[in-house]
Amino acid sequence: MYYVDEDVHRLAHGAVSWERPKFGWVKCNVDAVIFESQRRFGLGCVLRNSYGCFLAARCVSRPGIFDAREAEALGIREALS
Repeated sequence: MYYVDEDVHRLAHGAVSWERPKFGWVKCNVDAVIFESQRRFGLGCVLRNSYGCFLAARCVSRPGIFDAREAEALGIREALS
């Protein structure tokens, strides 16, 4: 098993950009993008374990127009499915 160095997840000025989940947990980060002119949106998610190791990722593109909160909520739903 590989451990991720905590400093890898710190920005140049010292702010934390990502934190590992507690031991035994899995963390899912979700992001969305909206392409208004194409009437589509994209979703991406990444799963990492409590060591910070990559487990899985997924990205999809779907038709529809949503605001950012709705699109990210759909991303969470997609990650859970």
